[in-house]
Formats: sequence, structure tokens, C-alpha cells
Amino acid sequence: MIVSGVATIGFIALLTAMRSKRVLVPNQIYKALLLLAICAATLIPISQLATAMVVVRESHRSADAAKMVSATIDILMKPELIEVQRKKDQLAALSSSYDETYIENPVLSRFVLTKFHDNALFFESKLTERTQDELANTTIDLFWSILPDPVLKYFDIRVVKSQLQFSLGDYLYYQATGGGLGGYRVGSIFGHGIGLFGWAFTIIYFWICLLSFWIMDFLAKKNEKGNVIISVVGVLLIWRLYLYGINAESINNTIGFFFREIPQSILIFFIAYQIARVVTRPFALFGQLQLGKTYSGKAK
Repeated sequence: MIVSGVATIGFIALLTAMRSKRVLVPNQIYKALLLLAICAATLIPISQLATAMVVVRESHRSADAAKMVSATIDILMKPELIEVQRKKDQLAALSSSYDETYIENPVLSRFVLTKFHDNALFFESKLTERTQDELANTTIDLFWSILPDPVLKYFDIRVVKSQLQFSLGDYLYYQATGGGLGGYRVGSIFGHGIGLFGWAFTIIYFWICLLSFWIMDFLAKKNEKGNVIISVVGVLLIWRLYLYGINAESINNTIGFFFREIPQSILIFFIAYQIARVVTRPFALFGQLQLGKTYSGKAK
């Protein structure tokens, strides 16, 4: 959540640069290199902050936000505590069946998705016939839970969302090891799909990719000149589209994103756009009136 805004802006800037027909000049290249250098230099302090946040979350979980921020700043000023936490995490990873420590830097580690697929595929391989059937039933319940509560009540679909407060990564871990649910471990569409359909999922995944492309393509169109125009909703969702385009925490997440979140985002943007039109109309009329007076005065 912290990096999603930055990632969205970064993707928009990258997309704009790739679509531009302007020739790169040395000055622009130097600016880009300077920006990369600044980003690289901030990795160390940001990684320190990320570790400090973990320490505070474990020791001040019930505290209010102001106290947690204050405690985070205090720990940030004590590098020895941060180093202790990192060694603690390394030791815990050695004895745990669930390991996300692929890269030492906690910031860069957030961008490494291999660990989630690795863990999910490992736990999926431990499923028995019984737990595979339970996975299928849970998948169906999670599928129905995508729908809003009024829709579930209208069609008398008896799914209790409060009993489904866990991720697919949680569920695979729970079935394989007996560990608890609710930790929201990130799963994998591949681990989920293979757990349900075996290696036949590769064929299903092929069609999921085609469907994903068709839905994403729906958010853009060609104009008369043959240029592709991307809708505002498509631009605002660019980071989410990147996350769920060919990859997701589960099959349910992919279905939910394409068949609820995108239509919902389009509807919300449409409502916001119409409200903005009504609110700004008096200002537009006033501007046109002033412009008319200016031209009228010049004509005289």
C-alpha cells in the first residue's frame, strides 16, 4: 500500500516516455540517471524504516497510531535494535516452513514475487485428496464472496464472508502444515490452479491470459489516426493491472479484479466525473461570459 502510489506514477511516467515520439536528448538521460541514483541511495534508509516498523508492529500492536509512529522514530535512531530484528528474522526463517526471506533488503524483497509462488507450490504439493476437495469447496465460497452482500441475499447464496477472512496463501499453508488462518500470506495463482486442476491448469491459465488481455484492452481504444488512447480508469488502475494482468494471489483474486473491481472503478469514476461536471459548470459559464466580454470590448 505504501509503494502503490509511487508505483502508479512511475508506471504512468514510463508509459508516457515509451509512447512519446520525441527523441531523447542527453539532458533527459542525465536526469533519469540522477533519479535512479537518488532512488538507489534511499533504499538503505527506507529499509531501516521498514525494519523499524516491523519491530513496532510486534511490540506495540495495540497502541494508537501516534504512539506507533513515535516508537518507530525512536527505534529508527537505534541501529542496534534494527540489526537484532534482522538476525531474529533470519533465524526464524531457518526454522519455519514458510520463508519469505529471499533478499536481505526488506524494501527490494517486497518486489520479489518468486517467494510467493515458491511457497504456494511447495504447500500445494503437500495436499491430499481430501484437502484438495476442501480447497475446491473453499474456492467456490471465495468466488461467491466476491459479490456484494445485497446480491448474495437477493439470490439466497449462503456464504458468510466473516468466515472467509484469509488469503489463499493462508489456506494452502493451513492445509499443508496445520498453521493458523488470518495471517494473509500472499498466495499464488499457479499454486492455487495446480492444487485444483493439476498440470491441466496450464491450459486454463492460457485462456485466463487471453481473457485478461481482452479486459485490459477494453480500457483503451484507437482514434481516427490509429493512435491508442488509454482511458483515465485504465491509467489510474495501471499498477493493479500490472499486478493482476498475468499474476495474482489466487484465481479468485483475478476473477474479483476483472469482474468486480474494474466495473466498480468505472462506475465510481463515472459518478465522480458527472458530479465534477455539475460542480464546475457555473465556473465554466462564468469563464465563457468573461471571455465574451473581453472579445466584445476589443471589437468596440
